[in-house]
Amino acid sequence: MTKKLLPLDGGEYTPEQQRVANYISDLTGIGGGNDPIGFLMASHTILVYDRRWKPFDTAPTDGTEVIFWVSSEKGFQDCTAIFYYISEEQSKTFNAIYPKSGWYWSDSQEPLKRPDLIRGWKEYPQAPKQFSTKEDKVK
Repeated sequence: MTKKLLPLDGGEYTPEQQRVANYISDLTGIGGGNDPIGFLMASHTILVYDRRWKPFDTAPTDGTEVIFWVSSEKGFQDCTAIFYYISEEQSKTFNAIYPKSGWYWSDSQEPLKRPDLIRGWKEYPQAPKQFSTKEDKVK
């Protein structure tokens, strides 16, 4: 289903302008109905929220790779690193690699030993979706 944004002057978009409006709506998944200003405000709010570091205890524990902000108050430089969570069931299945459930470093598969040094997390960026540029898809 295509979302149809309307220009502020109340007229209709050209096919090329509508293609761009559809692309923006599909890219963000926000929609916005026919209100371009509301769409921009909603997308800005979502983007600002997505860029914030989220609390450690809200990180997904489904095996999704996430970026942790690791910080020490003892003068060591802050860094970011990629981690993933291994569940109890996964630990039983892959016991030779993951002896217990918990967070693991993505590169070394070593367990996280100091969760108290995690100051926040973000989602690991995913590749963008592919969109068609064919005019016949614009309605």
